[in-house]
Amino acid sequence: MMFSFGPGNDSSKITELKRNPGMRKILMLNIFGMERSNAELIHFSSLANGFISLGYDVTVVHVSAKGRTTHRDILSDEVKFKEIVVRGRWYTLFITSTMAISRFLKIIKDLKPEILYVRLSIFSAIYVLTLRFLKADHIKIITEHNGWIGPEARIKGMNPFIVWIGGVLQRYSALKSDMIRAVSEGIKSYLISLGAKDSRIFIIGNGTDIKHFRPLGITPVYEVGFIGNLVKWQGLDILVDAFYLVTREKPGIRMAIAGSGPEEKNITKRLKALGIEDHVDMLGDIPYKDAPDVINSYKICMAPKIVFSSKEYPHVFYSYSPLKIRDYAACGKPIIASRIRGLEEIEEAGFGLLVPPGKARPMADAILRLIDNPRLCEIMGRKARTYAEKNYSWDIVAMRISENISREP
Repeated sequence: MMFSFGPGNDSSKITELKRNPGMRKILMLNIFGMERSNAELIHFSSLANGFISLGYDVTVVHVSAKGRTTHRDILSDEVKFKEIVVRGRWYTLFITSTMAISRFLKIIKDLKPEILYVRLSIFSAIYVLTLRFLKADHIKIITEHNGWIGPEARIKGMNPFIVWIGGVLQRYSALKSDMIRAVSEGIKSYLISLGAKDSRIFIIGNGTDIKHFRPLGITPVYEVGFIGNLVKWQGLDILVDAFYLVTREKPGIRMAIAGSGPEEKNITKRLKALGIEDHVDMLGDIPYKDAPDVINSYKICMAPKIVFSSKEYPHVFYSYSPLKIRDYAACGKPIIASRIRGLEEIEEAGFGLLVPPGKARPMADAILRLIDNPRLCEIMGRKARTYAEKNYSWDIVAMRISENISREP
């Protein structure tokens, strides 16, 4: 069964969902994912708020490591929250979080949710499989897959056992889910290659808070900017090389990179090697409340992601659904991104330029083109905001998920 989501009728669908409750009691599970102010926290919390806006009774269950802060400031006051605290250092948390499943099962028994919505990770996959082992068939399990757990762990340089167990757990949790949400076509194709049924998978990308992320009418401080996790697949080494080429033609240009992560030292080292460290500000971690100010301080926003593949699945393509694209668009900014699966809408909807991934010269040329054409930047910015309002709102994302929750595979 296929669903069409035209931008013109989403608001009426949201109203209709509120009038016709159906399955309304959702328990959302996240393990250790609300301990850092990052994309996962924003995504998970915003989706919970989206379900609330549709009239769902939402309870978030979060498994937390003792001594760490759980960030709940994005969650609506209407979202109920239950916390399971476990002890241990990072290398024992897999064991202690698994041992805490009995407390999670008690919450299930007390609340009697109709739907369990799980943002999948190595940890949460264990919870999904436990429920299925116990034959808790009265609960409809929806798992959300945001990536290829095993192959991504390999890129991060993790222990081979973690790489292996990540792949195994993702596969079996997908096989045991009633429905599966993949955030991109590439993730769906990967799950199918693992044995998941096509009919159980629906593709719905990520969203943004279009009230929080919006044009602020301020004069940009930086011609070029990036915000996000500083990890290898963001392609930031290519961005730095492209920016170096731009500075050869426009010596006064400035760029900012906001965020933190394992690639931060490599980026700083590369900036110094190219002699452009004075042209680039490394802004560090940005609190969620300040992210719109940072994005609005950029004239052009960048998403230079690299092509990702796995030797085990060479016939399967990877694709993205990055939050930053949604945030950039909601702030009314023109975007330059890599021409890879999942980012086609940037060019198709006319709010940015796509360039070959992994190549500095075409990226530099695209930056120069937009810098030299403020009128084009203005047009793209308006189109970006309009597209975000019609397609990227978390209410719309929640509505599209809700429609799939209610159907049978």
